[in-house]
Amino acid sequence: MKAVKKGAHRSFEEDEETSHVVSGMLKDLVKNGMDAVRRYSQKFDDWNPRSFELSHQEIEAAIVKLPEQVIRDTDFCQQNVRNFAKAQLETLLPLEIEIRPGVTLGHKHIPVHSVGSYIPGGRYPMFG
Repeated sequence: MKAVKKGAHRSFEEDEETSHVVSGMLKDLVKNGMDAVRRYSQKFDDWNPRSFELSHQEIEAAIVKLPEQVIRDTDFCQQNVRNFAKAQLETLLPLEIEIRPGVTLGHKHIPVHSVGSYIPGGRYPMFG
């Protein structure tokens, strides 16, 4: 595959301060769950909603405020992601193999109901 554009190489492994801060935040999130999410949301985004999960009505109210081109572009991006995910899913098959008597290894793909994600703008902001 030919690379059309490459992002700047950034080695986080060499940035001990960033690694230390992120590691601490991840431990805090594991230990304190939504309390930590709420704290970081307030700290970094000055945002402290009643709930981090939007209702169907809240989503619809936000969508109607968007320009039509943004809606079309978002639909286009989402369809690309869906098409790729569908093709990718067909290659991800469960695996279970007994490599020695009594020693079984493998993997399963287990869907989840919902997830949360934090997507900072950074140097290459994009959404899917």
